[in-house]
Amino acid sequence: LYLSAAASSSLKEAIGTADRFSTGIEIVRTDGIHPINLATGRDRPGFSYVPRQRLLREATASIPNLGPEVFTLLGPRISVSKPGRSTQLDVRLLARTGAVDHVKRVAGREGPGVWLASGVAKELGIRPGDQLELHSAIGRRDVQVPVDGLYQSLLGRPETPFWSSLRPQIGQPSDPAPQPTFLLGDRDQVARLSTTLGEPTAEFIWEFPLVANASLTVPSATALAHDFTELQNELQRPDSALARVFRCTRCAFTGRQVGFASDLPTSIGLAKQTVDAERGPIDLIAVAGSLVALGVLGAAGAFAIARRRVEASLLYARGASAWTMAGKTALESLLPVLAGAAAGLGVAYLVALAFGPNGPIDPQAVGEAARSAAVRIPIALVLLAGVAALMFVRQSGASPSSIRRRLGGIPWEVMALGLAGFFLGRLLAGKALSGGTNGGVAQPSVNLLLFPICFIAGCGGLAARALRLPLRRLHARSDRLRSAAGYLAVVRLAGAERLAVLLVTACALALGIFIYAQTVVASYSDNVKARSHLFLGSDVQGAIGPEEIGPRRFPFPITRVTVVYQGGSLPDGALFDLLAIDSRTFASVAYWQNDYAGAPLRELVARLRRSRGRAVPVIVVGDESPARTLRTDQATIPIDVVATARAFPGMSFQRPLVVADSKLLRHAFSTAGGGDPLLDPSVFAQLWVKGPDGLAARALAATSVRPDPILTAGQVLKQPDFTAFTRTFAFMKSLGFGAGFLAVVAILLYLQARQRNRVVSFALSRRMGLGAGEHRLALVLELGGMLLAAFVIAVVLALAAARLLFARIEPLASLSPVLLFDVPFGLILGALLALVAVSLAGGLLANRTAEHANLAEVMRLEA
Repeated sequence: LYLSAAASSSLKEAIGTADRFSTGIEIVRTDGIHPINLATGRDRPGFSYVPRQRLLREATASIPNLGPEVFTLLGPRISVSKPGRSTQLDVRLLARTGAVDHVKRVAGREGPGVWLASGVAKELGIRPGDQLELHSAIGRRDVQVPVDGLYQSLLGRPETPFWSSLRPQIGQPSDPAPQPTFLLGDRDQVARLSTTLGEPTAEFIWEFPLVANASLTVPSATALAHDFTELQNELQRPDSALARVFRCTRCAFTGRQVGFASDLPTSIGLAKQTVDAERGPIDLIAVAGSLVALGVLGAAGAFAIARRRVEASLLYARGASAWTMAGKTALESLLPVLAGAAAGLGVAYLVALAFGPNGPIDPQAVGEAARSAAVRIPIALVLLAGVAALMFVRQSGASPSSIRRRLGGIPWEVMALGLAGFFLGRLLAGKALSGGTNGGVAQPSVNLLLFPICFIAGCGGLAARALRLPLRRLHARSDRLRSAAGYLAVVRLAGAERLAVLLVTACALALGIFIYAQTVVASYSDNVKARSHLFLGSDVQGAIGPEEIGPRRFPFPITRVTVVYQGGSLPDGALFDLLAIDSRTFASVAYWQNDYAGAPLRELVARLRRSRGRAVPVIVVGDESPARTLRTDQATIPIDVVATARAFPGMSFQRPLVVADSKLLRHAFSTAGGGDPLLDPSVFAQLWVKGPDGLAARALAATSVRPDPILTAGQVLKQPDFTAFTRTFAFMKSLGFGAGFLAVVAILLYLQARQRNRVVSFALSRRMGLGAGEHRLALVLELGGMLLAAFVIAVVLALAAARLLFARIEPLASLSPVLLFDVPFGLILGALLALVAVSLAGGLLANRTAEHANLAEVMRLEA
């Protein structure tokens, strides 16, 4: 279920990146505007696109998830002028469904005329309501049309999905020869204008975009892509009705096929690539979760026999065998196991929807999950029956064999720690991630996932065993306790050491997995974000020319920097990158953590403005050697190292970085007789912006500088490697949730197994004067003490494992020059409060059960 939601979420992201127009259907045909009579070679009445449009609508009507058709008639390139004037400018005739609704209107209103770009109108002196004269290079007639309105040219404006298919005709601001703007009209109007001007052919484009917010899963998208392929085959099969009506009549080669395109298969491939990287680790964690669940089931079988000790002894005295007890347990457990499997399936579905990736779950995945649950039902019954049979034999008094005695003396924790050591060794050898070669997606390896489970289970079990010693000492001195509730809690715990150790170990493992996964995800995200921000310098980065400057007015904090990669060398011969900054605006924009240099960024930047003599104040990053000069191709200048840092915005992570104020740097090179190193064609000038990624990037793209390319730090979080890692550990965190739920079940089983002893002690304690409130407090202390011990063990082990991961394990340890370790204090506090609540609820429930129990019946069974 989780993988199905993850695949749908990845598909949604891929479609969002490509846009719903390009992932839908695009059909292109260049042909005559009017159909041709092949016998005479003359145009026939009507427009050629009308029957094609009708048949396409019929052919696509049965294809799901397609939005309304967007039809484009891309006419010829013509020139326009104001009647009676000689100035002419080039435009291109265009009709597109809803075009006027997807441009920024400057003036005018809709009518029978055309819409002209405001820049062209300004040069020609045209206003809404004026006549516009159209000219064609090959036509003999000029045509006049009224101008309904003016719109802002699409050139240089942020790209939108609606105009994405016409991006080549719109062009880029950096193009040496700008494309002509569009002269917008309706479909038939543009067709008539083209033929009147002597331009008989046009390019026709039929687009069927996906519906907005289409709820697609990978299987449904694959079926949709198959429908697209069937439509393409229909268009290209010579004997089909579609192929006949789309046959080109004005092509140089009449057999030329119609153009057909869709990016949906590419988006499906990207989604599958991401999910395939997650499938192995998540399947492994799911198996581990199943093993944990089966372990709790085994404990349930043991607790069941412990709770029914008298009944088991009576059956044994009557000659019942272990097989009889196994069959009896299996039959009694059948309905609860079936109900539990169904409930678990429903809960898993709801949890995947609520807390999993933001994507729909495919019905096929639900069926596979149901079959998987059905396969585990007989396994669970066999396990319950087997454990019950073993406990039955054990309670019968039969002496264990010598082999069992030897094996019983070896703690299971030794095996768990041995496996943890094996996985840790592979992690230290660089086996933290797998894949990522030849264009593949890097994914968490088996070692990265199983090490914490084995480590927490082994160490947690040993720590729980170690609690026996202080518990026994406390029991020996329990008569000194002034609190009757405390005395009773200690006596009960000492009387059930094995059950207490089992409960502490199970709860510590559940909590430890949950805290470890949350810590790893948070720390990994923080370090990846930090690395992205350090590389870009801030939230958004745009590249400009060395001589260009930034906008004077901008809605977000902005600064200009110049980067010279391998700009020179330090006295020790180390090559360095040079970063020239505007010290007035840099500190308010650049990304910073005080751990990078042990000081606030504003203080460091202020030092760069304090020049002492001829030496240029600089900050050296990633190099501790003392430096007094800086050598470049232009000159050698004296420098004053005012600070050093382990990391700095704009660093490349490959070479040391030297940071200086651009004005002081230029002055120093000028004084030394060298040229300006910041105007070299090989340097990179950049604009850094601090603000929300989307808004800041769009605002930067709309400036007159037109940076290209524009990069955002948030783009890194959409990379398949990052997605595969975080989703895998998010699933591991879900496993922690599930293990926590099973731990609660274990608590309930513990309370049930101890119920008869608790009833007897309750009755005797009440006869000796113990109050009801003190008894409730004793139960809360008994349960709370075990859960508090499990909590402390889980937190210490989980944080130790996660810290080791980011301090020593590559490539995670080198994600950022300065390790950012995010301890989830809020989550830890929430878990502690939840355990307190469970302790209170469990104590109150157990006390109420003891108060309402039939004491005579309990004493009779104990006798």
